[in-house]
Amino acid sequence: MTEQELSTERLIFAALLKAATEQATYLTGTLKFNMKKDFNNMVKHMDDFVGDVTKRLEGQPAGVEYFEKITDIYHNFNIDLRRKLNDEYKNAPNGKSLQPTG
Repeated sequence: MTEQELSTERLIFAALLKAATEQATYLTGTLKFNMKKDFNNMVKHMDDFVGDVTKRLEGQPAGVEYFEKITDIYHNFNIDLRRKLNDEYKNAPNGKSLQPTG
């Protein structure tokens, strides 16, 4: 793998984590006990990692722009996925839907 390919993979991974922490805000306050503690720890560590990547990109406008573009792709994907899943739930027979519990 070339250094450029490795850099791309790092940015994709960091953007995925950033998207995951943004998505996590929808679950804030909904989990209980150990799951809540594990969830909060996970989000904190992901935020720390993304913050470290962001600091390393300072002074590299092309890297920052690329990172933001990847993050926007994940963000838009999540919006579309949420809409599609909600449509599926509304159209499910007998009102059945997947309901993971916390």
